[in-house]
Amino acid sequence: MRLYHESKPEPETGLRKENENENEHKNEDEIEIEPQVHIVEVSPRDGLQNIPEFIPTEIKVALIRRLAGTGLQTIEIASVVSPKVVPQLADWRAVLGHRVVRRLSQSGGGGPASASESDSESESESSQQSESSFESETEFELELEPREGFCLPILLPNLKGLSLLLSHSPRPPIRSICVFISATAPFSHRNINCSVDDGLLRAREVTVAAKKAGIPRVRGYISCIFTDPITREPTDPSAVLHCTRFLLESGADEIALSDTDGSGSPGLTSSLLRYLLENGVPVDRLACHFHDTRGRGLENVWAAYEVGVRVFDGSVAGLGGCPFAPGARGNVDTVSLVKMFEENGVRTGVDLGLLDEVGKWVKGRLRGYRECGRNGDGNGTKLGIGAGKDEREERRTLQLGLFTATGY
Repeated sequence: MRLYHESKPEPETGLRKENENENEHKNEDEIEIEPQVHIVEVSPRDGLQNIPEFIPTEIKVALIRRLAGTGLQTIEIASVVSPKVVPQLADWRAVLGHRVVRRLSQSGGGGPASASESDSESESESSQQSESSFESETEFELELEPREGFCLPILLPNLKGLSLLLSHSPRPPIRSICVFISATAPFSHRNINCSVDDGLLRAREVTVAAKKAGIPRVRGYISCIFTDPITREPTDPSAVLHCTRFLLESGADEIALSDTDGSGSPGLTSSLLRYLLENGVPVDRLACHFHDTRGRGLENVWAAYEVGVRVFDGSVAGLGGCPFAPGARGNVDTVSLVKMFEENGVRTGVDLGLLDEVGKWVKGRLRGYRECGRNGDGNGTKLGIGAGKDEREERRTLQLGLFTATGY
């Protein structure tokens, strides 16, 4: 049963008719059906970063490998941040230098490669040990066939992060990075210790430097599009517009509007997006990153879809995105996201059955780690043992600290 009504079909264009005429001369098996929405998977980075206990690199790589086998075209895999701030992501070098990750990145177009990328013997002993562990960790074989357009973005907080990324070897070609800012001052000061405008200037520095280095694509995250999680005050839509325009003018290719604390609603979502469009922001440059804190993540996604947004973030098993309260719902579950679209006739290009298997696998592998997410049926899931009041408060403080370092 479909829970969301279908949008009106888009009008036919000359290009569409031309493509249909070309398809008439093709064998049915040769016709490639393009997805109607693009799903960005963020679980390897955003989904894991709040978990206090370190997750072995081989599990992270195995997750990336499995996700790649579902048809997902964009998987955000790492962040170059201080290990003191986000210990979970301290192994970004091992992740990027892994043979599997580099193999997955061999096609897709553009991007500067490390000097020794083609020299497999240059990998360190620790990397080789990690690969050995990975092979024993993997429960099935997935052909590592690179495909056109496949992308593994990396989140960067500043110019130092970009410098560390570009100087690291071996690593895959870098085709996409992400920068992040907040639309509200209190969260910006807590998150990156500067004002909104200074945060925008930092993001522009990274964007310009990345493009000069040959990185073809930059995504800009804007946090707190509805509410500031520090003050709980509503965000002025004009502040979101200012940030969006600035990032686009700085060279960002896509803006991911992020409902940081999950306070959004379908009405707020539609209103903000229409406001941005009415003020000249191209809808095809927008993406949406919703949280399911209040159980309305999918509703917000659909509201954005009806306005015209076609790029949405998800995290398999709903991992991550829950900095304030253990057991709270986190990021929108990718399985639920894909299922909603496919059931309403919107093609995603993702194999729902395989994706569901990945969700079950990662929950099994993370059992015993402390984190909150979604179990795929809308209920909150805690992947660890219940905590007492003091431990919950301590964890809340820890998660808030990690969240303000790189979370959205």
